[in-house]
Amino acid sequence: MKKFIITIITILLTVPMLVKAEENLVKVYIFEAGGCPSCEAEIKYLKSLDSYEKKFTIVEKQLYVDHIDWKPGKDFSLGVKVALAFNNQGFTDAEYTATPFIVVSDVYAESHYNGTLEDIINEVYTKKDKDVVGCIEQNKDDCLEGYVDATYEAYAKQVYERMTGTTNNSSNSSNTYKTNTDVKEDNIIIILIVVIVLAFSLIVGINVYLSKKYAGKSKKKK
Repeated sequence: MKKFIITIITILLTVPMLVKAEENLVKVYIFEAGGCPSCEAEIKYLKSLDSYEKKFTIVEKQLYVDHIDWKPGKDFSLGVKVALAFNNQGFTDAEYTATPFIVVSDVYAESHYNGTLEDIINEVYTKKDKDVVGCIEQNKDDCLEGYVDATYEAYAKQVYERMTGTTNNSSNSSNTYKTNTDVKEDNIIIILIVVIVLAFSLIVGINVYLSKKYAGKSKKKK
């Protein structure tokens, strides 16, 4: 019984450590178009690296629904803002009009297949990931020098409207990624709370049971 209790406590202590380790991984963002051969090749290359899920993780974003009609995807507005922000920092190959559009921290943002990203990932892992895309995704300012989210958000809406020929869905499109991120974070927190509550209840129940059991034995001996 003691071993069981120790196991439960170990699990409770290990879960936060695993979450923290996940946070320390470098995020390699791949803005892609559905069925894009170069996008698939990039992801395959990244997953073949020994450092995958040890030093970095892949975050896929839907820039375009497919690579035939090039219809803007749910992360199109985010991709536009990220590309423009890096353009203003001198990253001339950062484009939302081509896929895969790859972003790593604040040191790499280019729109083409790259089979030599390992050194860049290792460099960012050593220095710590600044996660520019994650910052912009949360609608924060100063994700890069001089970045003001409201300005880039307005331009991203204009681009979306030009490409789709409509203004009805532009505001919803620009906020989709924020909603998805919030839901994921809330789910993780809820799961952790449920696990902790259940484990605590189990431990309390075991202690009550053992207390009654040994109390009964003590009475019999008397």
